[in-house]
Amino acid sequence: HSQELAAVVIARLARSSNEVSSAVAESGGILPLVRLVREENGKPIASVTAQLQSAAAIAEVSSVPANRDLVADAGGIKPLVNCLSSSTPGIPETAALALARLARDHFESGDDGGAEPDVLPEVPEVQPGAHRRLAILNCGGVSRLVQMLAVPTVPGAAKKMWSMVANVMGISASKSGSQQEDSVTENMLEYRSIGVQEQVAATLCDLT
Repeated sequence: HSQELAAVVIARLARSSNEVSSAVAESGGILPLVRLVREENGKPIASVTAQLQSAAAIAEVSSVPANRDLVADAGGIKPLVNCLSSSTPGIPETAALALARLARDHFESGDDGGAEPDVLPEVPEVQPGAHRRLAILNCGGVSRLVQMLAVPTVPGAAKKMWSMVANVMGISASKSGSQQEDSVTENMLEYRSIGVQEQVAATLCDLT
């Protein structure tokens, strides 16, 4: 429980706070967060709650460009890609958000979410996020994200979450699947209300 609590505190403090995100990185907090999202034999090393909250914390910390290579160097990309296949509500889209931020080159650039600067230089420059985007591709992240765009491929509970969002938006979607009753999941729904497919599409935009 201490791991879960620490991860959720970091995620909430780092939300929209670049200073906190930088402080987490400077204090060596990235590697422990990466460890909590890892799996062994298809199961999280920690609890699924700790995995969920750690993925959220990594997503927030990765909003700062200087932290993105630190996450990648800590081995964070592969476990985040694995989280895309999780059946726990909230984990796939939270991992997708973290990967989206890791894929970006810059802080932000108007309406495009940070993929490119508003004014491109006359001489092409090395893209800071190119090696991270390649790592996501090599780990199977792109193919998994494309699969998730089709509703039937979204894991059970996450699929149900998308159906609920789709119904509210007036979009046709499958209504099969079951929703896990969990207070932590409810907190995450409040924390990140975007639907699975919307986040997947946004992540693919950052990767391209």
